[in-house]
Amino acid sequence: MSKFLVTVEETFTIPGRFLVVLPSVSPDFSGGKRIKGYQTISVRLVHKDGTEEKTEAALCWEHINPIGIRLMCIFPSATKEEVPIGTQIWLLNEDAL
Repeated sequence: MSKFLVTVEETFTIPGRFLVVLPSVSPDFSGGKRIKGYQTISVRLVHKDGTEEKTEAALCWEHINPIGIRLMCIFPSATKEEVPIGTQIWLLNEDAL
């Protein structure tokens, strides 16, 4: 069963590290489970044109000034072109957390 994470509104790359998608994932998403460090997850990307693909992402807590701590969805090996604005991100295995 898939669980909706977020629709991409913006992306930015931290060179040499990963692609970050915005907005951040709702803190309620994890259902109270504590995510420690980087939690690798399998996701389904649903692009605006309706095409879909499966890939790996990660969830992690990051401190973003001046907003504070947010649950972020990051892609260690993706580019902005591969995860464009408007893409929906779905968690493939809810039990992964």
